[in-house]
Amino acid sequence: MAITVKRGKHVHWIDAEGLVVPLKHISEKDRRRDEVAEKVVNMAIDLQEDIIKRKAEMREILYSYLEEVAESYGEEWQGNAVITSFSGDKQVQVRQHKLQEFDETLQVAKTKIDKCIVEWSKGSKTELIALVNQAFRVDKKGNLDVRALLKLPSLEIDDPTWKEAMDIILKAVQVRDTKEYFNFKVRDENGQLKPLTLQFSQL
Repeated sequence: MAITVKRGKHVHWIDAEGLVVPLKHISEKDRRRDEVAEKVVNMAIDLQEDIIKRKAEMREILYSYLEEVAESYGEEWQGNAVITSFSGDKQVQVRQHKLQEFDETLQVAKTKIDKCIVEWSKGSKTELIALVNQAFRVDKKGNLDVRALLKLPSLEIDDPTWKEAMDIILKAVQVRDTKEYFNFKVRDENGQLKPLTLQFSQL
């Protein structure tokens, strides 16, 4: 139902710009549109609340089981998992994705790397220079590619300044957040495990 106010004996609706409009001046078409929007969106809100509740229930069941498995070996559960039914017709995948970023000391590493590049530019390490420059590029949002940067320390380069820079990079990376995903698969009529679609737009 639209946001309403009552002034004396008359009911008014408040429009999107905050204007107070007497109900008697609102057309049947506008009232019908409001009714449909309110009804459908409220159904979606109820569905979202149910999904949130169900996800919490599934999370409790899954992690209770995984902790039980780990405890049987005297350990605590960490990481991802794939849990498959006895008949192999149902499967749930538990995935955790860590969102990483670098702290301010990354710029110190970049300064040291720049010194290496100045020195290398006199030689024949042009491909390596291109690789380094690519790793430090930012996307349209100004974010660095964490994966590309973390590949640099794996390069075997015997240069003290480079090694100092790599040590700084490894210490500069921080876990900002951890996203959790549950993926479900069910065997179809062809005997193949297929993802169970829960995205509203794909149903």
